[in-house]
Amino acid sequence: MNFRGPQRAAFGDNVADMASHIYIIQDGRNSKIGITSDLKKRIDSYKTHNPNFLLFRAFETNAANAKRIERAIIAAFKDEAVGEGKEWFAVAPETVERCVLAFMPADAEAHPPSAHEIPLTGEARRTLSGLRAALDTAGSVAGNDEAHRLWKLRLDWNERFGGDPAKAGSAGAKKAKAEIAELDAMVSARGDAIRAGKNRLAELFADAARLGLPSHRVPEGAVRTGDLGVDWQHCDPASDSVRKIVREGLRLPLDDHTKRHYHLSRLASNSWAAICTARVSQPWLPQFDDAEAWERMASVAKDLGWICSTHDDWSWHDPGRTGLILWQPKTPVRTQLEQWDGSFRKWVVERRKALLMEAKGHKDFAKVIDDLAGDEMFPLAVRDWDELVETYFDRYWELDMPERFKAAYRVLWEKWVGCLV
Repeated sequence: MNFRGPQRAAFGDNVADMASHIYIIQDGRNSKIGITSDLKKRIDSYKTHNPNFLLFRAFETNAANAKRIERAIIAAFKDEAVGEGKEWFAVAPETVERCVLAFMPADAEAHPPSAHEIPLTGEARRTLSGLRAALDTAGSVAGNDEAHRLWKLRLDWNERFGGDPAKAGSAGAKKAKAEIAELDAMVSARGDAIRAGKNRLAELFADAARLGLPSHRVPEGAVRTGDLGVDWQHCDPASDSVRKIVREGLRLPLDDHTKRHYHLSRLASNSWAAICTARVSQPWLPQFDDAEAWERMASVAKDLGWICSTHDDWSWHDPGRTGLILWQPKTPVRTQLEQWDGSFRKWVVERRKALLMEAKGHKDFAKVIDDLAGDEMFPLAVRDWDELVETYFDRYWELDMPERFKAAYRVLWEKWVGCLV
């Protein structure tokens, strides 16, 4: 996992009961590692003595792990020590970060595979090589000429023979049609190869990082329950990021060429619900030079309760030209699925048609059913009506939710609770 830009805080890995921080700071391309029990105080002291430094990454862990990892890193880079006190290393901060991650204890609950570097598999390397070749051919002068020629042949055919059955059946029209078909097959085969390569890499990455199913593998007919939601167990509910994503959606920093990943849950109808548990963005690499974008990513990840990591070697949109950013909630997938399975929202989603039939003639009731079925930000773990009103409806929707809608939600809620008894 590589973080190219400076960050004020870790993108993930926050565990409340951990007492120490391992931090990596940089000055130019030199790096320093340290440990502290008060990160803010330590960083403020650095600002006093060296205004040019940048905090690159911070990890939370216990004191014993922090000391063990600091000693290991200092020993590993002792030959690269520079400066008067030999406390800095002539080593890129990304390199130091990878070593720290290698020494971090494995904890599946706090550290999913994506929190660590994910090496390319042999199949992934071969698929990337084939994809690069197909993309290079498609983007070459010859590839562009073929696509342009196909477009022009179709345009010419329509102008000469289109709209006149007699002309369309002529020998000249048939010959032109055959040429179009041959060229179309060639261009389409190249496009199919590119799509197949990208889809396969998405599958391999999903397997390596345990992300579930990429969107193209979700079974036909499955009910997709929305995009990646706020992690209510780890977010900052008062932040602008949470308020914005709940009310109107949030454009994530460096979000481009997006792929979503899902886990499946059975509904009462025996069909599948697809729960979005990860989101991949693949922005163009020059955008990674924007330090402010990295700061925004760190801030948004912290606000929403997500882990944000980069795995550029895996990028399949345009290998070597695009990076790969992975967004995931901190709450483990197993827990997310347990929350979904016992949730008010799942109950509404799987009974939506029946509930809408009951709601005929009651527009407010029908609107609430549709709103809830489509609200991927709805907190799944809430089991108390008053808590739901206080922490969700009134906090985010108070000014936009008439009492009649809240009353309709309450009717549905009580119906759900009655089914649980």
